[in-house]
Amino acid sequence: MADIQSFSALRYDPRQVSLAQVVTQPYDKITPAMQERYYAASPHNLVRIILGRREKTDNAENNVYSRAAAYFGDWRKRGILRQDPIGQEMMDPFRERVLRNRGRLRKTTIVALARKLLVALWKYVTTGVVIEGATMKAH
Repeated sequence: MADIQSFSALRYDPRQVSLAQVVTQPYDKITPAMQERYYAASPHNLVRIILGRREKTDNAENNVYSRAAAYFGDWRKRGILRQDPIGQEMMDPFRERVLRNRGRLRKTTIVALARKLLVALWKYVTTGVVIEGATMKAH
């Protein structure tokens, strides 16, 4: 049986940003034209983290990954992205659905900001360590 554990979500603070201007399609659905519109919509648009622009000057120290980590760290520090208080985990909607179905489960996908990406970015921001399996090369 799968071991499913909850974690507190990171959410935009709607007092600091317009949610309509910062959310995006999933990264694999974003076209180059959409990416440009997202960049223009807000300096805090999620596209800067999930599908950043490649620059001609990218190198090992300054690239899409390092910029994403910098945006993530800056937004967390300034409170633009806030972590839900403990007890408001992402599993709450799932638990409610299970209760409504009297304990019966159907396959359900719970979509949150990619946890693995956030862990990797946080590790990079706080320690400079790139997680195993991630590559950071200039293109």
